[in-house]
Amino acid sequence: MKLKSLLFVLVFALLSSPLFAQPANPTTAPNLTLTDLSGKQQNMYDYLDQGVTVIIDIWATWCGPCINSLPSLEQIWNTKGFSATGDSSVMIFSVEIDPATSNEAAIGSQYNIPNPIFDNGHTIENLGYNTGSLPTYYVVCPDRAWFSQIGQINNPNGLLNNVASCKPVTNNAIDLRTSFNWYTGEESFCNGEGITPKMWVKNMGNTTITSFDLEVGQSGTILGTTSWSGSLARYESANIKFDRVGSFFNTAIVDLNIVRPNGLADAVPIDNGMQVQARQAQTFDSLNYTLWLNTDANGAETSWDIKDHRGVIVAEGGKAAPYFSNANLTETFSLPGGGCYELTFYDSGNDGWNFNPSTGAGSMLLQPTGTRDVVADLNGNYGSEKQIKFEVSGTYTDISEELTVRDLTVFPNPFQNETRVSFDLVKSDRVQISLVDITGKQISSYDYGQMGAGYQEVKVSAENVASGMYFLSVQIGDTKTIRKVNIQ
Repeated sequence: MKLKSLLFVLVFALLSSPLFAQPANPTTAPNLTLTDLSGKQQNMYDYLDQGVTVIIDIWATWCGPCINSLPSLEQIWNTKGFSATGDSSVMIFSVEIDPATSNEAAIGSQYNIPNPIFDNGHTIENLGYNTGSLPTYYVVCPDRAWFSQIGQINNPNGLLNNVASCKPVTNNAIDLRTSFNWYTGEESFCNGEGITPKMWVKNMGNTTITSFDLEVGQSGTILGTTSWSGSLARYESANIKFDRVGSFFNTAIVDLNIVRPNGLADAVPIDNGMQVQARQAQTFDSLNYTLWLNTDANGAETSWDIKDHRGVIVAEGGKAAPYFSNANLTETFSLPGGGCYELTFYDSGNDGWNFNPSTGAGSMLLQPTGTRDVVADLNGNYGSEKQIKFEVSGTYTDISEELTVRDLTVFPNPFQNETRVSFDLVKSDRVQISLVDITGKQISSYDYGQMGAGYQEVKVSAENVASGMYFLSVQIGDTKTIRKVNIQ
């Protein structure tokens, strides 16, 4: 009974554990086609297409908490199931997952399990359903949204609450959906940067979506728009990464809103937006860093890198030489100089640091060497990748960089009505300067056009601008430089 011994510790722990529930999974629930003990083939999507919600009960005949949960499932069947007293709105699949057992029919008869029982449940583990924790329950809605719960249930309320949260299937032609807990993109930015949004988007309409726009804003003001094109069929979802957009200078609540799917209006626009808290990256003085790694049970899935402000990798690990599993590792490295850096952790298994006790958990801690400061502290399931921005004070010293501008200064600063920005252009380039307040709102902008190589000086007006702290965003070609200014 290899499976039984693997699961015993976890099942025993769940005897006294509180119910563990997760929000709706952003992906589409995989279909199940199984033959029950009576020899009838059951297809889950057939029920969903009829507007029926399906509860999947993943269990084993020797699992005490699974057996103890049967009375609660019976209550659901008697009120919501295909019984004499039920309203036929819920189907229950009891999926036994231990291939070594053969007493499913006897247990079903002993406990009068009224719903279909399947004895080949081990075949579903590669579809994305968790079979490593018993009991596990999935509530699958007609629109293919799905919720999961782990642990013995002593009453049916938790499952029924998830059943009640299922949204009715519509026949809308254009109907996209996203949710606040479906955001997987950047949550930090270096001063003056935008963010690179990434989030799950699901097509609930009956028309394939091939394009839409994402508006990024703050406090009701749209700061930028980025576009997506591809193909999302009905009920299909995708974790979409967009181009960098916006410009932020302080921790901010960022509005993300999907508009114009296929160039048309969405039937349910209230489901198209979310708010994300974007935090200004921390700044550190050190160039030397230590990365503490505790790999999970799938260490070879994990890798990481750090990119500088140009997107060039300056440190990395786990790629050329994969990490061992369940190992404690320490890596040290130095950065080339000051500036904005992006730390990205990758997991090819799409489960981050696996938190499942049956397979082992992992964690990561990045610190400036010899300090207690924390750049990043990451654990749990972060999906396929996680980005964290941080800044290092000082000047970037990589002499291989092709410089665009040298000796950029703002004088006078502080100033009242006008200041001068001087710089030495390495080559002829377009120069644009914007005055931005601390919320990221653009106060004024100047386009000086193409300027020749060599020393240049331009004037920036601040007439009729309230006193306070602002930022000058100097865009020279593809290079943006931020300077803090004080208007008196």
